Amino acid sequence: MEKMTDGAVLHQTAVGPFGDLWKQLAGPNGEEFLRKIALVQANNALFFNEGEVALRKLVTAMVERMRTGTLTERQLRMWRRESERIIEAALALIAPPVDADHVQVERLGRVWAKAFGCQNGFGHLTVPPRPEGAELLIVKSSLSLLRPNAAWAGIGKLKIPRSTWWGGDDVESKLEEDWEAKMPPEPELAWVRDRQEADEEHKNVSANKAIERGLVSENLVERMQHEAIYFLELDPCQHLDVYNWTLCSSGPRVIDDSAPCLRWDGGALCLRCCPLECCHPSMRLREVFPSDPRSS
Repeated sequence: MEKMTDGAVLHQTAVGPFGDLWKQLAGPNGEEFLRKIALVQANNALFFNEGEVALRKLVTAMVERMRTGTLTERQLRMWRRESERIIEAALALIAPPVDADHVQVERLGRVWAKAFGCQNGFGHLTVPPRPEGAELLIVKSSLSLLRPNAAWAGIGKLKIPRSTWWGGDDVESKLEEDWEAKMPPEPELAWVRDRQEADEEHKNVSANKAIERGLVSENLVERMQHEAIYFLELDPCQHLDVYNWTLCSSGPRVIDDSAPCLRWDGGALCLRCCPLECCHPSMRLREVFPSDPRSS
């Protein structure tokens, strides 16, 4: 049987017929590992150091044995037992470094130009110090820069299907009376975590509990902006929250005293509302750093 090249091994592992078996082998972290490998290949990234070469040899051996039917039950059991350690090591090795601040500011300019028609960029805004665990810059938008209706229209401009709980597109008509006062007076930059799914740390936290704990989440406009960044730049043509919901506990609420929440579901970006006291493992916050009480 002809030996596969390294590139073919990565491709087969990430998107080929062995994907399901690899996911079973890798356990709950398998999906994230496959996504990272696919991104590495898509960006023509290479493994360089000794540990990364060893990892590639391991992946190559596993895929070759799957492909040729020589994977034994004993090997499968062994790899399953070691899978958590292997996956953690693999993610640490292949995860690219966090982009420099100026790269992130340039990315924001590209996304905002394409999705929201904002051509001026954000080089004039101060980048706040990056807190531990935060990797991605977003814009905390003022009303003069981006209104909720314009953000929702921008999602549509990217050809992303959308749906709302009432079936219309006038988001602002469904917001509470004083919603404008809950938007930042001036645009500023802030940090969030770079994750496809909303923060694991903030599951089972209701909007009321978030306020009690002083947590600031992405508001409705910020979450729509994050969707555009992810779709255009971070993992092209993919979407945030395919398993969970982002609960927008900060910022504007909706007219029935609920908090807006968003998720990719049924082939569309779904905007729904959630009672302020409701908490659920799949209902999570996307925390914003630094916390700004004006956004609560």
